Amino acid sequence: MLEVKKFWSPSCGPCRMLAPIMEKVLLDYPEIKLTDINTDEDAKSGGDNISKYGIRSIPAVFVEKDGVLVDKFLGAKSEQDLRSFFDSLN
Repeated sequence: MLEVKKFWSPSCGPCRMLAPIMEKVLLDYPEIKLTDINTDEDAKSGGDNISKYGIRSIPAVFVEKDGVLVDKFLGAKSEQDLRSFFDSLN
């Protein structure tokens, strides 16, 4: 199973731009699970995810297959770029 972990913050402009586009695109990829990780909340609770993934800038998107990292990207992407990215994972 593929899982997309999206690191974001409410105060991040590119994060707010990426979120609705990613949600729309992932409707066409029901085999991919999306996990949103709010970096502000993660930092308040010890920053385990931030540390584990080495997050230095957001938005940051990590894709894991059966718990193993297979791809990632930083920054906002267009709908077309996201579709190409997710198509390349299959």
